[in-house]
Formats: sequence, structure tokens, C-alpha cells
Amino acid sequence: MRTTMATPTEPLTEVVSRLSPEKQAAVRKFIEFIEDPERKSEDTSFLRAVDEFMAENSELMRLLAR
Repeated sequence: MRTTMATPTEPLTEVVSRLSPEKQAAVRKFIEFIEDPERKSEDTSFLRAVDEFMAENSELMRLLAR
């Protein structure tokens, strides 16, 4: 499995474009989730998916946190 490496100046769209279709869908769901002003905190299925994505993409998350 190839690790997606990003540089701090690399556009996020390029990083996401290298992810598998499943991971791209997870990113899309995450963005929709954080943009939704009426989101409910009890949406645990989505939160589990976010936790899984973050665990599988720790390097990407570290770079995004910069």
C-alpha cells in the first residue's frame, strides 16, 4: 500500500485526488458534515467513519493540521 505524502504547499485537491474512491467519498462526507450547521452530535456511524479515516491516514491528517 502506497502512503499518500503531501507537502505543505500542495493543494488539498491534489492530495485527495490520489486517494482511493472510497477514501475520497469519506473526505466528501467529512466536508459535508463539518459544513452542516444543523448536524447532530449523535451521528455516531459517521463519527466512526471519521475515526477510521483518520487512523488510516495519520500522515495526511498531520499535514492538514499544519
